[in-house]
Amino acid sequence: MNRYLFLVLLILSGFLADDTRREEILINWFPSDFPGNGLGLSFPGAEYPEGDMGVPVYYRSITITDKKVDFQFTVENVQYKEISRGSKLTFKDNIPDRIELKKSEFRSDSHRIIQIRVPAVVRQGNKLFLLKKFDLKQFPVVTKSASADSYNWKGGSVLKSGRWYKVKTEGKGIYKIPYSKLIEWGFSNPQNVSIYGAGGLSLTEKVGAVEFDDLPEVGAWHGKSNGSGSLFFYDPGTTCWSTGSEGELFSHKLNSYTESGYFFLCENTGHLKDIAFTGEVPDSPSHSITSFDEYSLVKTE
Repeated sequence: MNRYLFLVLLILSGFLADDTRREEILINWFPSDFPGNGLGLSFPGAEYPEGDMGVPVYYRSITITDKKVDFQFTVENVQYKEISRGSKLTFKDNIPDRIELKKSEFRSDSHRIIQIRVPAVVRQGNKLFLLKKFDLKQFPVVTKSASADSYNWKGGSVLKSGRWYKVKTEGKGIYKIPYSKLIEWGFSNPQNVSIYGAGGLSLTEKVGAVEFDDLPEVGAWHGKSNGSGSLFFYDPGTTCWSTGSEGELFSHKLNSYTESGYFFLCENTGHLKDIAFTGEVPDSPSHSITSFDEYSLVKTE
């Protein structure tokens, strides 16, 4: 029968947020007569995610109190010990062929609890190996909430002063507001009216991500329609379309909260974001277009 040295599991705690730590983990294997233990071996602190007859794993739980920092882990300098118990095992199909660290996270009050698991048995061909020793490397990663703290926040909202008028849109497209309508709404200088808002596109739901901290200004064009002054602007609608990594397939994201867009008009912000125009192409057309690619929703969700 193989002899097994009594090796100690080294557990370090209290990592600092800005530290990168490398910890040597030594595993103490010992014979186990626990009913149902298909391996006949175990070690202190072993966990069995698939039940007592499953593959034992090394388990570590780390509490993180700094919400601005996450941690990543890697396994390095792995050492194994071959065993000859393959014919007696009842869970051979569940034994991994390589070390693969798994990480999960839970929340408790204001703390985050990171749990990591490393399989302690691997199979290479018809041979089985016990994990004897490995280095667990831990290094910090700045979270998006920390990026939010470093965001250049505005000192005040554009809505803090002036007279504002809210308009509602239905669907994407170019919208026209005649100057006569702007005057009816109370704007004395319609040529100075600017537009703010995000329309109807949904905002990110990722915690800590900052797209903007105030109403963004919308590019607009003051021109004429049928000889009358008008304000034009574009509404992207409520469905965001994008292409995949290969640029071949379209994917979309609906706004689950509204089917309308909203914009805010003001004439005394002291700023106009005009739409940039490109010059006309003087060349004669070289191609006649009779068809084009279109995309649409297969069904309304």
